Amino acid sequence: MVYSTTQLRVKTLYIGLADVVITILKYLKQDTNSEWIFPSPIEVIANTGQMQQYTTHGIKIAKELEYKMNNT
Repeated sequence: MVYSTTQLRVKTLYIGLADVVITILKYLKQDTNSEWIFPSPIEVIANTGQMQQYTTHGIKIAKELEYKMNNT
């Protein structure tokens, strides 16, 4: 399972993955050496228009998936 979190959602989204996808994600994670598989910087501008905040959203590997990836 992979979970995705964002600031706008209260709930965590769980997505089931096929074994071939898990293998591909395993190699992507090794290449980036990051907890995030698909990081994408998003610029968020506050209501004042003067303050800018930068946040990173992405899909993070759940502990269960990491265990499965390490044992395949």
